[in-house]
Amino acid sequence: MRKTCLMCMILFLSVLNVNAAFAQAEKYLVGEKAPEIDVVEWINSDPLTLGELKGKIVILDFWATWSISCRVSLPHIQELYAKYKPEGVVILSLTRERKIEYIENFVKKNEMKNPIGISDTTESKYGVKNVPAAVIIDREGKVYWQGKPMEGLKESLERLLEN
Repeated sequence: MRKTCLMCMILFLSVLNVNAAFAQAEKYLVGEKAPEIDVVEWINSDPLTLGELKGKIVILDFWATWSISCRVSLPHIQELYAKYKPEGVVILSLTRERKIEYIENFVKKNEMKNPIGISDTTESKYGVKNVPAAVIIDREGKVYWQGKPMEGLKESLERLLEN
């Protein structure tokens, strides 16, 4: 019994340490001016910049085709896009992957309607270490929220829209 309790305590502390390490590794920009995005190529959109989108709420969705977690969050992102696009919310999904034809097929197969871009440096500007990740940028161009798409994105967006 003692051995089991000790093992559970060690496991619990290990999880806390891993979470703390990830939290320290990520750059949190909440309240700061959002860095401009660097997109090498747009898949299904004309080129966009945050400067052009000032006055709108922008969500940056960092994702990858190979990520199971990204595939799980994909319907959630598309649901938010469909629901909030009429209110002027823009969702830009950015990937580091370079296989354009593969990404185009993935986007079409998964009916991704929001603008999709390929970016090499935007993730690091926002401190993103793992995908999926998301950032909400308010109408003034400041970072309002950063986190995982399935862990508070919708609630944070709704709070921002209420203000």
